[in-house]
Amino acid sequence: MSRRSLVDGVRDAIIEAVITGRLAPGDRVIEATLSRELGVSRGPVREAFRELAEQGLLVLAPHRGATVPLVTERDAYEIYSILTFTERLALRLVKEHLSGAMLGTFKEAVREMRAAAERGDAPGVAHADLAFNDALYAFAGHRRLARLWQGLKAQCYLLVREYAPRTYASLSAVVEHHATIVDLIEHAGWAELRRYLEANADRVDARLLELLGPADAAPREA
Repeated sequence: MSRRSLVDGVRDAIIEAVITGRLAPGDRVIEATLSRELGVSRGPVREAFRELAEQGLLVLAPHRGATVPLVTERDAYEIYSILTFTERLALRLVKEHLSGAMLGTFKEAVREMRAAAERGDAPGVAHADLAFNDALYAFAGHRRLARLWQGLKAQCYLLVREYAPRTYASLSAVVEHHATIVDLIEHAGWAELRRYLEANADRVDARLLELLGPADAAPREA
């Protein structure tokens, strides 16, 4: 295998561990342990660590090595602000060539999300949200947008798991938000869907700014 393939494999293994909950915010990622478990030398592991640190998925500190970062209020605000734009573009592209198979995939993700919400399972809701978005960005048919999503995927999972209960009235409200999106994809025009997305984004954005507090809030356009 090429060195690039080895680095990608290590990176993907760490992302998968975060998404499945084997690694939680604050956990250390031990270079030697990971090298042994994956059967690769430490060079590709170090390179994957550096790449993930640049993406904000690991924190590298002297004498402590790598840790999975806690998602701060500032992190949540910044991640969400990017996702609102990428999601809007993906939904517009999907709506232009919507099929029954696409709708079926979205509706199945919402059913899984609803079942998790009824159990009070926030990580389960976050996993179903990932399935929804994986389908959304794949169906959009935009290669660079899909690559951007891959870079945000683990951060999005942590965002939903940690902050959905703080930005929506309940886990059920998160489900209904996605159900509304699917209904509007199927039955409404793009203008109506865009208005709904913008209104929801404004509401969540305002809530995240409240969590940040006035001292940390980013300047906003007038």
